Amino acid sequence: MPQQDRKEKILQDVKSGVQRTIVESPLTKQGSDAKKKSTFSPKQKRAYHRIMTGLYVAERQGCRVMFLTLTSSPRSPSFSRQNDSFRKLKQSIQRLTPLKLLRDGYIRPADLRRHYPDLALNEPLMFEYFKVHTNEGHGVFHVLYKGYFIPRRWLKAKWEELHNAWNVNIQRCWKSKKRVAGYIAGQYLAGQDSSFTRYSKSKGWYPSGCIQKWQWLKRWQDVFNRPILEMWHDYLDGFFRNGVDTRQIAIDDYG
Repeated sequence: MPQQDRKEKILQDVKSGVQRTIVESPLTKQGSDAKKKSTFSPKQKRAYHRIMTGLYVAERQGCRVMFLTLTSSPRSPSFSRQNDSFRKLKQSIQRLTPLKLLRDGYIRPADLRRHYPDLALNEPLMFEYFKVHTNEGHGVFHVLYKGYFIPRRWLKAKWEELHNAWNVNIQRCWKSKKRVAGYIAGQYLAGQDSSFTRYSKSKGWYPSGCIQKWQWLKRWQDVFNRPILEMWHDYLDGFFRNGVDTRQIAIDDYG
């Protein structure tokens, strides 16, 4: 199709309300156009650290991490109101159980063992996330979440019901923590006016008080005789040792 005809076709689709947002994820992108961490802005560095912290915690918890992309259409709410749609989706997911998915035909009995091996039939799904909201197209949510499998068919139907948009994508993150965090911080938090972004997280993305502790470690790192990331991981590991909170809080604890 000639380029001019293709432009006219896209314009017609937009005018008629057809959604044509391209979904892209760090799981399918070959290589990476994201900037190196050394060139990140302060905003990108903060986001990178929060993503890495959540991914480290998810790894220690044994949680799978998924990458979710939720797009918008011309019929979706305005950009400033789109978080209401995401909040309603979050609430719907947190009320979702394997039994509901089974009864409604979104999964088969054989899928229970595969996707929810340690979850009771009536137990709600975990959904703890870090999300970036950009103004690409009519607005896009890029969401990292730790939790359980969500059928794409259910997600597509629910998002269309809540947001009047059908184009969604969900994939498991198989890449390294650094690559995923670097991709999101570099690709979606570049700070350009053409891609205005907001990022936020759920309360359970990492334990409460972590960021204050990180700031404290950075302020005192010259006093310690250990790499700061080594101390940081020791602190996070304290949440998971034998189920007992063994977090170190005194300077002497770090030698």
